[in-house]
Amino acid sequence: MRVDVGVGNDASERPAELLTIRLSGWALAMNMRRAVVVGPEHVTAASATLRSALEPAIDRRIVGVGGHSGSFRPNRARIGTMLVRGVDGKQFWALRASGPELPVLVLDLRHHEFARIVAAVADPYAVARTINAGIVDDRR
Repeated sequence: MRVDVGVGNDASERPAELLTIRLSGWALAMNMRRAVVVGPEHVTAASATLRSALEPAIDRRIVGVGGHSGSFRPNRARIGTMLVRGVDGKQFWALRASGPELPVLVLDLRHHEFARIVAAVADPYAVARTINAGIVDDRR
């Protein structure tokens, strides 16, 4: 699995694909898809938080096998579509097995297949700030 984030320095540099999650190996087979692509027009908010703050709300995954209850099985690899308490709609998670203190990027979406994306990226706090700055610029 590879997560690519494309954020420009201003609105004229913003790419058509803001975030691309490319799946391979077992992740591709278990999710029956090669990629999840999010354009900037779909993002309503970006934030960064610790994995441990989100994971307990996971009820189950949509496709694949194995138990994915976040409260009973924390810190495991979560790559795929999840149903989460407190969020209407499906979420796509792209996290390898890690500790609970891993900071993750959270994208809230509209007019997209998923209501939310949760992904491990390099410096999710800086990525969230850059994305939110672009959202504010687009609304001016």
